Amino acid sequence: MKRFGPEFNNAVINIVNHRETNLIVTSLIAFISLYIALVAVLDQNIIFSLQLSNDTGIEEPDELVNASYVTLGEGWIAEYDYALTIMSLFVLWLFALILGRIMYYIYLPPLLGMLLAGIAFRHVPFLSTWMTIDPSWDVVIRRIAFIIILIRCGISVDPNMLRSSLFISGNLGVGSGTFEVLAIVLASHFIYGFPVALAIVFGYVLAATSPAVIAPVMINFQENDRGTDKGVPTMVLVASSVDNLYCVTAFYMASSIVFTTADDLGYTITKILVELLLAAFLGIVFGLILRSFPRPDANLSHFTRAILVFFVSMALLFGCQAIKCNIAGPVAVLMLSLVASMRWKFDNVKRTRPEEHCFEIVWDLFFQPLLFGLIGLMFNFSLISGELFGTAMGIMFIGIAARIIYVFVVSFCSSLEIKEQGFLAFAFSPKGTFQATLGPLLAAYCLNHADYLSYTQTILQTCILSILITAPLGQLLLQGLGRLLLYKPLKGGISDPFRIGAPTLSEHTSPYITSPLRDNTLNIEVDKPKEENGFASHSPPLSFQEINHQAYELFKEQKLAKLRQENEPKTTSTYRTKF
Repeated sequence: MKRFGPEFNNAVINIVNHRETNLIVTSLIAFISLYIALVAVLDQNIIFSLQLSNDTGIEEPDELVNASYVTLGEGWIAEYDYALTIMSLFVLWLFALILGRIMYYIYLPPLLGMLLAGIAFRHVPFLSTWMTIDPSWDVVIRRIAFIIILIRCGISVDPNMLRSSLFISGNLGVGSGTFEVLAIVLASHFIYGFPVALAIVFGYVLAATSPAVIAPVMINFQENDRGTDKGVPTMVLVASSVDNLYCVTAFYMASSIVFTTADDLGYTITKILVELLLAAFLGIVFGLILRSFPRPDANLSHFTRAILVFFVSMALLFGCQAIKCNIAGPVAVLMLSLVASMRWKFDNVKRTRPEEHCFEIVWDLFFQPLLFGLIGLMFNFSLISGELFGTAMGIMFIGIAARIIYVFVVSFCSSLEIKEQGFLAFAFSPKGTFQATLGPLLAAYCLNHADYLSYTQTILQTCILSILITAPLGQLLLQGLGRLLLYKPLKGGISDPFRIGAPTLSEHTSPYITSPLRDNTLNIEVDKPKEENGFASHSPPLSFQEINHQAYELFKEQKLAKLRQENEPKTTSTYRTKF
């Protein structure tokens, strides 16, 4: 076996690296994934998919939009005309997109305008008559939007950032999220009379932060070097990603346990553990496969990678839900995008920026307007009584206050100053994306359980109110506190060493690096410190962690420069590379 091991490995490597074979396998993965996703969405037989089935339709506990069905021939055909559904979705998408851009130009979150578009189509009389949407389309759109969110969370996490700030970011993400869930559970049960089991699931829905609100603000601070000397924007971005992963996984685990009869509880817990292991295995396996397909030097490799990860994610999520494994789908998609992107970030010069930009465009221009427009359609002013509004506000602000206190206390364990700790405490307040995705799903589960039926509207309207209130106020609060509490580093100081594009060790000591053609050695020349008033000025000494990280960045830049040099046409001129 050992004798044939190297030969077998070499054969596999040769097959993977063969251009035509790689292209064929890549195409097969894309087509098979899309086929599985379509079969799962349409609830067809995976082998005899062209035969009309008597139970065609989406099995989703979603009765938020009532629809009646009539039988015609052998299958179930919806009364709603597909043409009306498509035109209704187009009009809703168009108005949501326009109002979102208007909100953007007045420095408010675009999702607020998208929600208002849906609310307008629900409550304005002459507009409400235009909306005729098949509920199964609503379900599919929300699921695909959820897939886009999971993929963006997975590929946007930089392994260097995660490794460098794993402890503090993990504590802020998991610890503060758990503390907020605990506060929501206590308030919901002891003050507002929620059942404990339902309060736990509701807590994970309401506690998730909104990357759609937080990420643009933090990226803007990074570009303007606000708080970057201590890595505050990076810390918030990584912690919010960890929080999202934790809340999504915990929600599906808790909902599987809560919405199960007591007799099946042992079976359900065992099933959850098996699903998690299976999901992690599938995600890692498919992530490793997508590392090699397509080749990094293939034509349109970044576009092909984006299409592949989307199709495979759709197959995993819809396929797992078709076989009643609701937890496995989201976890597998997250693991897939994480594992695949870890290689993609280092096997080419552009890293994963094209893929991230592709999914950002798809989210901003298509699925975000549709998702929040459909959520706005569910908001009903006639159901908002004074008692319901007070309950929603009480639960929401108790949870947010608990997280603010926890983050502020935990931040004392870091090297942040008191102003930066104050900003960090409020950084996780905005809600939006996951409340719009998971809120209707939890409300739909409650509709199918008599014990929780009376809490359906409270849960749904609380999620929508949390978006309407915390998204715009949270963005304005973060922008104001950032300008007030975060300062720019002094010129020549050390910028955030953990973010992409941070200065390297060579830049902190003002060197220039020369590398002649076909010479792998680096010649580093450090300028002499300038004398001011007769004294030599020296920059503050770097910590061991900063030196280690900057040395790694320097090595990585050398490898990237070598890749660029190999891809460029060779000339007799001498290159001089400055990092």
